[in-house]
Amino acid sequence: MTNMVRSSRLLGLFAAFAVCSALCLGALAGPAAGLSDAEYREMVEDPDFAKSDKRLNEVWSGLLKEGGLSKAGIRVLKADQAQWVRKGRDTQAKILMEGGSTALEAYTAATRLRADELPGIARRIFLQDRPDGPQGYYVRRENGRETGWLSVRWTDKKAGEVSVDAEAILVLRPDNVRSGLWSGGGAVQKGVLKAPDEEGEGSATFTFKGDRVQVATSSDFASGSMGMGVTIEGTYVRQGLPKL
Repeated sequence: MTNMVRSSRLLGLFAAFAVCSALCLGALAGPAAGLSDAEYREMVEDPDFAKSDKRLNEVWSGLLKEGGLSKAGIRVLKADQAQWVRKGRDTQAKILMEGGSTALEAYTAATRLRADELPGIARRIFLQDRPDGPQGYYVRRENGRETGWLSVRWTDKKAGEVSVDAEAILVLRPDNVRSGLWSGGGAVQKGVLKAPDEEGEGSATFTFKGDRVQVATSSDFASGSMGMGVTIEGTYVRQGLPKL
């Protein structure tokens, strides 16, 4: 199980930022926010930018039609995309340009990454909108900061089986953020899921109680996808759809 709410590539580039996004269908075909009309027209002449822009449109259209979101969920997705267009894309592009990319390269990469990220955002919104037993989207907060995220989804409700995708960060400094990803699953028995670590040794235990999940790992837990000092342990709280 490797599908994550956010891609590890995005984590590496933008873990210090809350990367958001959204655009209505009509706006998707038009000039990008933060770019002048002339800059956009010049960029869209580039084959790589045009390809990324087209793919973003296709992913967006597909999610609206087949993403399984309610009307409320679609509103949240559109608001998220609008935020990305207003600020998120420019933030991503700025980071890349500070790393030496040209504006064209940076906006092409930001558009491509957004197309990769959107399906995961839609899955998160689906879980926020459809809590069902252990199924849901959960957040761990430490010192007022979000540092962990869990996506729990039924895979076989009759058998009590779920999949779990976990993501965690460790903020050492604003410019030094370590990250980790973990995936697993199994049957929830009496509110408890004990899942083996598929990439290392040991296991992770998830105890579900109401809108909270307590996560603990065994002493021999050694996931290869976790950064040094990063842990998925702690208390997570289920999140509903944000109010717009």
